[in-house]
Amino acid sequence: MKVTASSDGRVWIEHGYWAGHYTDWTKERRLERVPISNFLRFRDQLARYRPRGVLALNQMHPCETFWNDIDGARVEWRDSNRDDKLFLNFGCDPDGKRIIAETVRAAPDLLGISTLKMPWGQWVATSLG
Repeated sequence: MKVTASSDGRVWIEHGYWAGHYTDWTKERRLERVPISNFLRFRDQLARYRPRGVLALNQMHPCETFWNDIDGARVEWRDSNRDDKLFLNFGCDPDGKRIIAETVRAAPDLLGISTLKMPWGQWVATSLG
């Protein structure tokens, strides 16, 4: 699953899945439009977790506790000034990073596309500058 949200309210959704056999990978793509106020709420909630550059919280180091059988997400912020990335495994210090994990998991609700079933692959937050 990949979700790309743009500051003008466009949200591109790409979903890949097996259609029944392991040889027939299928991708579906669609475009949603959300109110700009939804995008702003989404952007502002995630902004507090935006690193400068790349922050990888998806392997044992730097996590003190790490469960490797838990899903995660990749969040990218792109604007005219910076390109930053957060790699988050929800098993990285699950108690200490609970708030960030809940915020990332809430992305569809923040955008107003709560009917989207996120398998917690990756999504990209894009703010066109």
